Amino acid sequence: ETIPQHLALIVPSLASRFVDEDSTVRKSSMSILFQDVSRRLIENVNKNNMGDRMRPFLPLLLAYIGSALHSLDVDIRYDGCHALESLCRFHGDLFLDSKGGGSANGNGRIGEGKDGVALLQDTLSAFTVLLDDVSGGASSIPSSRGMGTLEAAKRMKDVSDDKNSNNKRKKTKGKKKDKSLRGVAVLQSFVAVLGITSSSQPKDQSILKEGI
Repeated sequence: ETIPQHLALIVPSLASRFVDEDSTVRKSSMSILFQDVSRRLIENVNKNNMGDRMRPFLPLLLAYIGSALHSLDVDIRYDGCHALESLCRFHGDLFLDSKGGGSANGNGRIGEGKDGVALLQDTLSAFTVLLDDVSGGASSIPSSRGMGTLEAAKRMKDVSDDKNSNNKRKKTKGKKKDKSLRGVAVLQSFVAVLGITSSSQPKDQSILKEGI
């Protein structure tokens, strides 16, 4: 297979685009990496352990995804959620590998320092801001309720301003819809991470129960 032989070139090049300023570039890089590259590896998972070949790149992918999640640009943060959810969906098994929670060498580590699950857990800190993005933002949308009576009367008389007001209402509804869609994506990503990190500690949980 050609793709597995060139992952060292493909993955870093695509992952680095997760924080690109251009939305089209970010979405295209994620689509190529997860929909094309990852899907082909998974389809051939029983052939020479091709699915396992993504394991060495998990720290790199999580580093770029983490940068996206903590970006000052809300759109980059949102796309970072998509990348994180896709990583968990396509390669979650690599974090929960029986050889050591996603390790490349069987000692519980996928790179220098932390193991795979610990690296994944580090992304949870970003969700405080991410959830604020999709829940608190709607309350800051400008409203006409605080306008003075005279100003409101003038607007009611002016046909042009009335049309503008209608357009603003449509934009407000559109923004609310976008926030709802983003909220679902953020929660999907959050749940995906929790699903993997919680599944990696069944023994610890049983020990705690016994202690209680």
